[in-house]
Amino acid sequence: MQTTQFKNRRKQFFCEIPHGVAIIPAGSAAENRLYPNSDFIYLTGLEEFDCVALLSTARKKPQYILFWKESDEKQKIWEGARMTIKEVKEASGADRVFPLDKLTQQLAEYFTGAETLYYTLNIDQNLDRLVLQSRDSLLKQKYMPTIAPATIGELGLVMEKLRVHKEKEEIAAIRQAVDITAEAYARAMREAKPGVYEYEIEALVSYVFRRAGCLGSSFPPIVASGANATVLHYKHNNRRMAQGDLLLLDVGAKYHNYCADVTRTWPLSGKFTPPQKAVYQAVLAAQKAVIAQIKPGVEVQAFHHQAIFLLTTSLVELGLLQGKVDELIEQKAYEKFYMHKTGHFLGIDVHDLGGFFLQGNTRRFEPGMVVTVEPGLYIRPGTEGVPPQFAWIGVRIEDDILVTAEGCEVLTDKIPKEVEALEELLACGRV
Repeated sequence: MQTTQFKNRRKQFFCEIPHGVAIIPAGSAAENRLYPNSDFIYLTGLEEFDCVALLSTARKKPQYILFWKESDEKQKIWEGARMTIKEVKEASGADRVFPLDKLTQQLAEYFTGAETLYYTLNIDQNLDRLVLQSRDSLLKQKYMPTIAPATIGELGLVMEKLRVHKEKEEIAAIRQAVDITAEAYARAMREAKPGVYEYEIEALVSYVFRRAGCLGSSFPPIVASGANATVLHYKHNNRRMAQGDLLLLDVGAKYHNYCADVTRTWPLSGKFTPPQKAVYQAVLAAQKAVIAQIKPGVEVQAFHHQAIFLLTTSLVELGLLQGKVDELIEQKAYEKFYMHKTGHFLGIDVHDLGGFFLQGNTRRFEPGMVVTVEPGLYIRPGTEGVPPQFAWIGVRIEDDILVTAEGCEVLTDKIPKEVEALEELLACGRV
């Protein structure tokens, strides 16, 4: 995206913080963050740790200030050189750029005159203390005619309002992330077979992502075979895959800071067993029905409730639950087999800003929103009422969905998920 894109975003942001000052840290590399703070990236376009953006409307003209950490000679040797203050000013379009170690003395100046401080805690704990102490000192000032931020506004709500609707450039980046993820799936479906280790598929996926110019993965890849597919956030990826296993692969590329998030489940032998197929088709039918409901004006939470109803109905038909569907839903009996939400918003963060509700009010789908739809069933032995043939079957199917003016678009539709398409592809891949 061009610098003008970020300039326009900051203009929109300034309109949301009248007489306010916002402090937005990039986060600290020392805290082992995978990527810098997404709000910082969204407003600045910079992809560096250990810097802080300050945006203010407390004066006649809105101001965009950066506090930047330059590299010393030792850091240049060990980590490489960062942009100089002069270079970052030219690249960022900031009104002023200060060294990061000047932040303490500058905060009081930029807080003065602001009515509201917009800030998110727990991104950088050292900065938390600095910002709050500086504000408190100004509020307690008795001998100078200063105006300090008397209230703290929720920066997250401001950023959510801006980020929940994706711009055309953002959608293009998500599409590219999806296309690269589709390539990774094509390779994984050819290479995954009995005797291969889960980490070999993880390595293959990571290779495809990096070779295509991605920053890496949107999140640590989940390569879950056999019983591991019933573990929602399985992370070890160290099992040797065996004949008869299902493989649940949950991965997504991160391209130009934007995420894909896709899950597919398939049989390593090339064909589903009857119990595997029954569970898989139940999940697939629920997912397709839910996606068909997504359009502007529909309550966001409705797609989760629809998935619960359809999956509970299937669990009764499979003999995994007994009773009336409505009563089972009221009792949350389905949670033995389906214990997570049906999707989330997608963007710079894999779990992007946005949710089922906004300040207590039900959110409705609007054009430009991007969400995932990912129902699943996870059947573990020892759970009451589980017949032996269903033990250790874990299935999740996840697609990335763009809400359009007319309805929705499945961005990930190039990645096969129909039973027949999967089995045909797997058969071809083994010739």
